Amino acid sequence: MSKLSDESLGGTIMETHTNPALGVIGAIIGALLGAVLWVVLYQIGIIASVAGIAIVFCACKGYALLSKSEKLGGVVTAIVISVVVLVATVFLCWSMDIYNELNVEYEITLLDAFLLVPEIAFTADFIVKFVKELLIGLILIGVGAMPFLRQVIHYDKNIK
Repeated sequence: MSKLSDESLGGTIMETHTNPALGVIGAIIGALLGAVLWVVLYQIGIIASVAGIAIVFCACKGYALLSKSEKLGGVVTAIVISVVVLVATVFLCWSMDIYNELNVEYEITLLDAFLLVPEIAFTADFIVKFVKELLIGLILIGVGAMPFLRQVIHYDKNIK
């Protein structure tokens, strides 16, 4: 039985019977918790991109807790899930903005607004802002993933 420990990242995970499927569920739940923070920050007008770190942190922790494993494949899975959740979250935030603007004059649902995001975001007026939000979020996901990547790479080197 192997044991991973990193006090700075929140504890020890015993690797006995791992369950990657549960890890994926944990990563999704964790990333969604980070996404909630992103939406809240966005709605109050704070630069929400910093929540990219929270998205990947929660996704990595969720994967580790439910899978009972902290391996490179799990961290990579959590990062991929974080990127997908980030894109969906940026679309949701833009949808909320579109909804708030158009709902004054038109009867529109949030789903209608969500479907308008690509049409509006990829126009000359908004594409730079949209891509900038995504890129900053992606960079911060990378920053947030570094401690987890370092931990599993260091662990793998010590095992060999």
